Amino acid sequence: LMLGTLKFLSGLIFDKVFKLKLWDYSKLPFNIKGYVNIPTTIVWGFVSLILVQLVLPILKAFCATIPDLTSYIITLSLVLVMIIDSIMSFATIHQIKKQLKEMDDVSKLIENSDSDNNDKEKDTLKAEYETLVSTNHIFRRRIVTAFPDIHTDSYAEQFDILKAKLSDIKVKNLEEYERVYENKEDKPFAFGLNSPLT
Repeated sequence: LMLGTLKFLSGLIFDKVFKLKLWDYSKLPFNIKGYVNIPTTIVWGFVSLILVQLVLPILKAFCATIPDLTSYIITLSLVLVMIIDSIMSFATIHQIKKQLKEMDDVSKLIENSDSDNNDKEKDTLKAEYETLVSTNHIFRRRIVTAFPDIHTDSYAEQFDILKAKLSDIKVKNLEEYERVYENKEDKPFAFGLNSPLT
C-alpha cells in the first residue's frame, strides 16, 4: 500500500510539475489515473513481504559482521549517490522540457516562415532545429531508457522525434560495439558511455 501510494504521488508530481508521464497504466484495467495499477501494486506488495520476511534477516546478519565505521561510510555513500542521482534526474527532466519547448518554438517558426522570401532564414531555422534534436546528453538517454513509456501531452510530436533520435543513437552504438568488439572476450562491460557516437 505504501509503495503504491508513493508511486501514485511520484507520477502525479511529475505529471503536474514537469508535464511528463514517466509511466502510464491507463490502458490496463483497475488503474488509478494511469499512475498506478491495483493488480501490479498487490503483486509488488507480496514481493515486498517476501523480501522483508526472507531476505531482510539474511542482510541483517551480514550487516552485523561489518564494523560500525565501515557500515556508516557505506550507508552515507549510498545515500549520497541516491541524492546525487535524484538531483541529476530532476535537472535532466527540466532540461528535456526546455529542449522540447525550444524544438517546438523553432518548429513553429519554420512552419510560419514564408517559403519564397525567407529561404536562408528557413535553412538557418532547420539547422537550429537539427542541432536541438541532436543535443543528447547521457542522462537524457538514461531517463528515456529507464522509462520507455515516458510521454508528454505538451510537446508530444517533438518528444517522439527526440525519442526516435535517442533510439537511433542506441542502435548505432550497438552496431559500433559489435563492429569494434567482434571477439566476445574483448567486449567491455560499459561500452558506449564514452563512444564518439554518444
